[in-house]
Amino acid sequence: MRGWDFERSPSISLKGQWEFYPNAFLSQKDLKQVPERERQYVQVPGDWSSAFPNAADSYGYGTYRLRILVDQQLEQPYTFWIQEIEAASRIEINGEHIGGLGVPATTAETTKPWKASYTATYTAGDAKVIELLIQSANFQRPHNGGIIKDIYFGSQAAVDTERWYSIGLQMATFLILLLHGLYAGILFVFKPRQKEFLFFLLLLFCVAIKTVIDYDNLMLLWFPIPYAWALKIELLSYIWQPLLMILLVRRLSNAGGETTSRLFRVYLFLLSLYWHRPSGCTFLPSCFPCII
Repeated sequence: MRGWDFERSPSISLKGQWEFYPNAFLSQKDLKQVPERERQYVQVPGDWSSAFPNAADSYGYGTYRLRILVDQQLEQPYTFWIQEIEAASRIEINGEHIGGLGVPATTAETTKPWKASYTATYTAGDAKVIELLIQSANFQRPHNGGIIKDIYFGSQAAVDTERWYSIGLQMATFLILLLHGLYAGILFVFKPRQKEFLFFLLLLFCVAIKTVIDYDNLMLLWFPIPYAWALKIELLSYIWQPLLMILLVRRLSNAGGETTSRLFRVYLFLLSLYWHRPSGCTFLPSCFPCII
């Protein structure tokens, strides 16, 4: 990043190949003692399962490392916008602990997961190298582990502007969806036989919940929802949306033929498999990726 004008430029995504040390929580002082053969490279953002070749899932823990070379001495701090790390993380920059979410640990019993986006700010002073270490642990999601969404880096003003702009759009979308849902609910109260108003209300509610429980995870900032329930709500909002859309279209088009009804019952049966608990799954009543 030498030659980059942080004062006048937007934040940049740190996507690409990062150093990764599986099965180790490292700080800056530990790096010199780590053998070269233990270092691997993984794609960020992305699932880290390639770093655990003998594992059948994405469970595990490890440390990401990235060195950023800078030459501009800012009057404001540098800021990292961490959108999502599964499922707990701790951030260290140049040997200084500056943030994190949840409690990463070496076992599922001691790891405390948390799902939300957050920022980490660092005042570099006259430092020309920013060495970023992210310790992460995942024992909750079998198909996604590590840094699974972009990390953005820039001046504090640039990152805060972009993040709050994103949050503002999500809030506006959430409120607009709830407002239209309120209209549909009022119409259903006056005409309870017209079920399409009820289906439309539930559809808008699901989309609204999906908006604030994903992206920047605003719902988890408003309510102390446990990680497991947050994931359940997110998956339920996903599978209810197509179901409600089909119900709404069937109601509006009066599509109720024998073939259509049979296909619809098959679809309902497939959705009901969500509540079937696959063998070996100890996290959810069922994990949606496990049935597809």
